[in-house]
Amino acid sequence: MRILHLETGRHLYGGGLQVLHLVGGLAARGCECRLLVPDDSAVADGGEARGLPVVRIRYRGEGDVAAILRIVSVLRDYRPDLIHLHSRRGADTWGLLSAVAAGVPAVITRRVDNVEPGWLARAKAAGTRHVIAISRAIERVLLSAGVPPEKISVVPSAVEVERWIVTPDRA
Repeated sequence: MRILHLETGRHLYGGGLQVLHLVGGLAARGCECRLLVPDDSAVADGGEARGLPVVRIRYRGEGDVAAILRIVSVLRDYRPDLIHLHSRRGADTWGLLSAVAAGVPAVITRRVDNVEPGWLARAKAAGTRHVIAISRAIERVLLSAGVPPEKISVVPSAVEVERWIVTPDRA
């Protein structure tokens, strides 16, 4: 399966780090993934440092409507089976509109619990195949906004446990 992951956050912590864990994990399981990120992003640098396929685009924030054209261009060039939208910083809106324009199915991950207008949450959910909530609390936010329960799955955030295991040679 070919998956394009869109992360428009610029910092390598929280959600951005989760995206790198996911892309690396899916690649290890045989998925062909690419990470689409802003050109000036620490997420891009982190992905490249991990050997992940990274595509950088010019992205100037949530008001960058022209990003739709750049995202559609990447979608048409890469031709993924799915686009996974990871960030609310425009990835959700511009990414979803780009997916619709390019005819690529989309899923969106919701990591934050700040409330958005119900009509907007429902419209985003309607345009995607599925919405992933990282916790039951986020699931409740989505349900209270009117997102249908059958559109939501809870997938908790990942942790690099190997990094924290103490063995005799690391003690």
